[in-house]
Amino acid sequence: MGSLTLYYVAVGDDGASGARIGCGDSLVPVFTGPKPLTDQFADTMRAALVDHSEAYGRSGLRNALAGSRLQCVSHSVSGDTVTVHRWRAC
Repeated sequence: MGSLTLYYVAVGDDGASGARIGCGDSLVPVFTGPKPLTDQFADTMRAALVDHSEAYGRSGLRNALAGSRLQCVSHSVSGDTVTVHRWRAC
């Protein structure tokens, strides 16, 4: 069992709720409840890419990957850092 961390955008938040990104927005981590995990990276990517809802509930957070047809083609893991080397639109 584990928890996944997904990131959503707080538009116009200017870094108040998370890391400041883009033109005054924030990247906000959202943690899932306990889930059975087989591969934390693959499970996280799957959860992020299958959610096609633009809004994250009623939180005001936005899903930057909504409507995306991306698939991770290659990645590497070094310690607790994952680097995605190549994406593919499918």
